[in-house]
Amino acid sequence: MSTRQLCKKLFLNALATFHQYRQNALLDAFVALMDGASMTLSGIG
Repeated sequence: MSTRQLCKKLFLNALATFHQYRQNALLDAFVALMDGASMTLSGIG
């Protein structure tokens, strides 16, 4: 099972009220962080 699939399964209830586009964006960001990406203010903006 890929990291994205695992996160989606684990976060299904927590993200249930979010729009599908926002769910995908949050999952993508989380997977990127797990893969070693950094989250800085300059990187976000």
